[in-house]
Amino acid sequence: MLPCNCGVFSLSTILGKERKRGFVEVNIVFARIRIFLPFVLALLAPISLSAQSALSMSDPSILSKVVNSKTEVERCIILATPQSLAQAQEGLAHTKVIDESDKKALLEIIRGVGSILYPPAASPRAATGVQNAVRNGSGSQGAASASFSIDPTVESAHNGYSISLTQLVEASQGKIFAAPKGSQPSFLNEILPALAIFRSDDQEIARGALGYAERFSALADQQSVMPGLVQARYERLTGQPAFAYHSYQKLLDAYPDLWPARLELGIISLELSRPINALSFLEPLADLRAEDPAFLKPYSMALYRNGKLAEAEAFMNKALGLLPGSEDLNLMLAHIFMDRNNYQAAQPLIDGYGKKHPSDRLYLYLKTLLSKAQGRNDDAIKWARKALQACPDDPEIMILMAGVLFQGPESGHKEATSLCESALSFLAGAPATDETGLPLYNPLQIAMRQEAKNLAERYLLLSAYNRQDWYAAVDLLDKSAWAGLDKEVVATILRKSGRYAEALSFSRDWYSENPASEPAIEAYLRSLAASVSGTGLAAAGNTVSDGGFGILAPLGSTLNAQPMLLGLAIQLLSGSTSKEMRSYLYYLQGSLDADGDSAIDFYRKALIERADNIEAIAALAKAYADKNDKTKALFYIKQARMIGIADQQIEAQLAALEAKLVGPEVAVVR
Repeated sequence: MLPCNCGVFSLSTILGKERKRGFVEVNIVFARIRIFLPFVLALLAPISLSAQSALSMSDPSILSKVVNSKTEVERCIILATPQSLAQAQEGLAHTKVIDESDKKALLEIIRGVGSILYPPAASPRAATGVQNAVRNGSGSQGAASASFSIDPTVESAHNGYSISLTQLVEASQGKIFAAPKGSQPSFLNEILPALAIFRSDDQEIARGALGYAERFSALADQQSVMPGLVQARYERLTGQPAFAYHSYQKLLDAYPDLWPARLELGIISLELSRPINALSFLEPLADLRAEDPAFLKPYSMALYRNGKLAEAEAFMNKALGLLPGSEDLNLMLAHIFMDRNNYQAAQPLIDGYGKKHPSDRLYLYLKTLLSKAQGRNDDAIKWARKALQACPDDPEIMILMAGVLFQGPESGHKEATSLCESALSFLAGAPATDETGLPLYNPLQIAMRQEAKNLAERYLLLSAYNRQDWYAAVDLLDKSAWAGLDKEVVATILRKSGRYAEALSFSRDWYSENPASEPAIEAYLRSLAASVSGTGLAAAGNTVSDGGFGILAPLGSTLNAQPMLLGLAIQLLSGSTSKEMRSYLYYLQGSLDADGDSAIDFYRKALIERADNIEAIAALAKAYADKNDKTKALFYIKQARMIGIADQQIEAQLAALEAKLVGPEVAVVR
């Protein structure tokens, strides 16, 4: 007996007997001998007598073992799992009671069933057929595999096995071959014709195969995965993916080694927009089917849609080596290249896809990003508008367009702001799941939407920053993630919006993390100065550095830090510092000096270091106005405007000062 966990197939079902299996099988053997013996005696009397003599001397238990051994092999073949086929093959390798010709025939039947149900990885020539089968939704088991042919060394088998082998040859070519009428009853011959469905997309063949599967399933005591696989494939071919999913799941639950069911479940999950499920089905096959394009394509797509771009790239390259014409894989690979800024590798893939699919959303999205990355802003606007025209309600496309507009002239910023606001409003109200509770978006889409949302908030924040609308900026800052934002921008927004304690805390932490960072040092100084004065008059300026000596460390966040600031400024000025830093430090000293004449000296020193220091110029104008030197005050106001005043706060202060000096009517005229 073979170690096969197969069901019991009793011949009494076919013969219409209600006897126990062992009794029936023994009697069948003797019945056949009685039927054929007279004919043999008539033709070859001496030989037949010898055969009869040998037979009569045989132990009946040997005859029973022969029948039982064949029966066990056939049961394992009919069960048709990878494990049961391997058990049948192993049993044939060790048995000493099965005739050699029958053994070879059974081995060929095993090979034929395995080649159809469990095909090896497709060759490069056959890979195109696999690709078409998967694209058409007919599953991974398609007409691409080579036809089965009987090994010519196999001697002529008895009638039952020869029919089975013929059925396998025909099935491998997508044809159904019915057992001839009057042929020996065989369970194998009742199910093997159904395998034609795995090599054909023809609906008539599919219906015929399903009929064989259903009739076989109705037989008593049958156990086989073939009817279930046939039914599932029929449901795939007839456009019933949900039913096919259920059928394959039922098979996989019962037979975990049934890898075609696992593969199909992964593919169907992708079709049903369930990439997380797809990956859970496909990952266990990564080693087993590592060279199979029928696996590599859906697996790389599942990795991609789960946002595992780095892992997906290797499998995509492998799949494209076998399926070079796979356009969707090429575009996904282009997206991966774009994600890691490999624009040179991405461009030919994007352009090649666009020749056949010029209105595809992902193509237009990537084409816009590529033009933007290459500094071709006019082209980027053109492609973004095409994308927006094709997908007018797509928030990611809206934000993509906004990013391009913000990068261009200020005339487009209003439209960009409107697009960002519309996209954020849409994203805030968009449901995440359908009515059944399933997610509407795959992990990659969710990540891309979140990234788009972050970009929109950042665009709006930077727009408010550039407009110097500090209260709008700080409100957006509170709503968005600070990670990835320019820390100088964050510190400036906090300080300019009057949140001095937060500005000081943020800049101090920044400096502690990067003690040699010039922007960090300056942000800390400005926040501390604003906290001391309580007015926040220090404007955003160029960076300074303490040379990495850590001399800011003794400063705390106390509001009584004015003497420390003065001491610090002196200490920094005594070291090796840049002109920009020296200019700022002189300005800082002047702003903290209560003596007007001394303050003016510091402001002048600041201008010697950097002549375009608007803060120092504005401070001089105010200092001379305080001394009632109207001429010099107006001179410095004029000088500041000639250089250009970017800071609206300083401009407002100078405008108010000018109005006070010359009167509001004259100030307006100027």
